[in-house]
Amino acid sequence: MKNVLKFAFGIFAATFLFYSCSKDSVTEVLGSASAKIDGAAWQASMVGSAAAKVGDSSIVITLVKVVTSSDNEKIILTAKGIATGTYELKPPTISGGTGTYKALFTYQKSTSSQDSTNNIFVGKSGTVTISKIDGKKISGTFQFTGYSGLTTSKQFTEGKFDNITYVGK
Repeated sequence: MKNVLKFAFGIFAATFLFYSCSKDSVTEVLGSASAKIDGAAWQASMVGSAAAKVGDSSIVITLVKVVTSSDNEKIILTAKGIATGTYELKPPTISGGTGTYKALFTYQKSTSSQDSTNNIFVGKSGTVTISKIDGKKISGTFQFTGYSGLTTSKQFTEGKFDNITYVGK
């Protein structure tokens, strides 16, 4: 029995060493993301905090900051296009029943309390710039003004995301 346990421990230790010494560290895989919200620093959490999906006609990037086990903040950026470039948020226009846009922005603060007042901000102006799509990584910058209701606003400035792993095309 002792030999079986020693063998199992040896396999576990070898596997751990192999993966911990691999070239891709967790930081490289997950990338990083940050911004300023009304001038205050905001940093996406490191564990599963950022993801992107490149579809047939758009890129969706989700950045998450975990505050506590039941509280988090999300910034969701959508660019209507799948190439590098600057995508500007313009209000949708209706033409033949179809809305058009180049970028969309949403900020959501989820809390354990039941009060959801002013927890969702939708962008009314701003840009997202996709500066690099390389392999399965995407990088860029963003800035926008988000509104909750008609008068409550937040400024999202100096936003950046670096080497965010994406799925899709």
